Amino acid sequence: MVIVMTILQILHSLYTVIIITHPPLNHYHSVYGPTRKMLETSFQRPYTLYLEFPSDYIHNAPYKKMNGENPGEFVLFKFKFQPKTNETQYTKRVMKVIEYQNIINIE
Repeated sequence: MVIVMTILQILHSLYTVIIITHPPLNHYHSVYGPTRKMLETSFQRPYTLYLEFPSDYIHNAPYKKMNGENPGEFVLFKFKFQPKTNETQYTKRVMKVIEYQNIINIE
C-alpha cells in the first residue's frame, strides 16, 4: 500500500521547523524570506522552530527580536558562536530554539 500526502497535509502535521540562513548564498534572511511573520504564523501550532542565522548581518534584525515575548512563545535555547574561520558578517552566528504553543483565548 502506498500512501500519498500533499504538502498541505504534511505541513499541518509538522512539529519541527529548521531554518539555517547563510546569505548571500541562499538568501534565507528576513527580507527575502522566510520573514519573521512567516516563521511565526505559517505553521499549525504547536511546533518548535530551530533558527540559525548570522547575528551581524543587517537584514536579520527581525530574527534577533524573536525572543519568545508573544503569547504562546518560549525560547528554549539561545547560543551565540563563531566557527574558527575568517571573520565576516556571516560567521558570527546565533542558534535559537523557540517553542510555539497553542494559544487559548478565554473571554
